Amino acid sequence: MDRKEYLKRLEREHEKIRRLFRELEPIMDSCIVDDPAGIKDKVERLKKTLVEHVRGEDELFYSELRKRAVELKQDALLPALDLFIEEMRRITSRAEEFFKDYSTPEDIAERQGDFSMKLKNLEVEVLKRIESEEKSLFYIYRAYFID
Repeated sequence: MDRKEYLKRLEREHEKIRRLFRELEPIMDSCIVDDPAGIKDKVERLKKTLVEHVRGEDELFYSELRKRAVELKQDALLPALDLFIEEMRRITSRAEEFFKDYSTPEDIAERQGDFSMKLKNLEVEVLKRIESEEKSLFYIYRAYFID
């Protein structure tokens, strides 16, 4: 596997997630959903992207980082990695709950204000996580596998 290309792929996925949230900004700002079916389609694209991205990170990115830290006897890094992994599980759980709660256009239309607020909370949480990964773990990954 070309790890440099893998990391670039993760960065592209992060940008796609940011873009999908930006497409939903008007709803988050106004709390008004004029087209529940159209919004549901956008939310489904976001869900699909997030699920695939998180699965890929769990299966490869985090497991490789943790394994390499153990190999290099960098025990001080392990608690931080474990914290990142556990935090991602919590974010994933809350995201799954959000997507379950708003699984139909009717769910979105009936609870527009709640939908907008919870979507905004999810956006803040996910984007904060992405920024944290890019500003810390990506550098560690590069040092371990690329540089």
